Amino acid sequence: MLRARDGLFVSAEANYACRRLYQIVKNSLVLQYRIAQLASNVIDTGKSSLNIRKRLDLLYQFERNWTTLDFTSTHKTIKRNSDTWELTRGVLAFGFGRTRKPPSGLDFTQTPSNMRTTQGRTWRYDDLNVNIRDFTIDPCQDLVVVIERPNTFE
Repeated sequence: MLRARDGLFVSAEANYACRRLYQIVKNSLVLQYRIAQLASNVIDTGKSSLNIRKRLDLLYQFERNWTTLDFTSTHKTIKRNSDTWELTRGVLAFGFGRTRKPPSGLDFTQTPSNMRTTQGRTWRYDDLNVNIRDFTIDPCQDLVVVIERPNTFE
């Protein structure tokens, strides 16, 4: 049977364990970075040449920017006259093509990002020799999936 003083003993042990865990995390940038990644739902690709301190600072800045909607820069782009478009992971893509026919080409704009340390760029594929009904992209995999529309315009 537990007595009142046993509860104090358990509480003191728990208090010590919490303080010890806090000190371990406080003294480890790697643990702080991993915890911040999990809390922000951010994945480290391992491609960064930045040290852990700089990555942790950028992650904290990223969170502050999204919390306050106060970004370091903005980027404007021209919307193409297209019903087929996709915005994924900083890449905006539009289908385009022949007048009064489904799109047959794709136009891409990668938005610049101070956080991801990427420069903006554009590229296009003028004619994929298909009538594009819809498409999706995954820039992380260099993947474009195109759904072809049956040729009903000839």
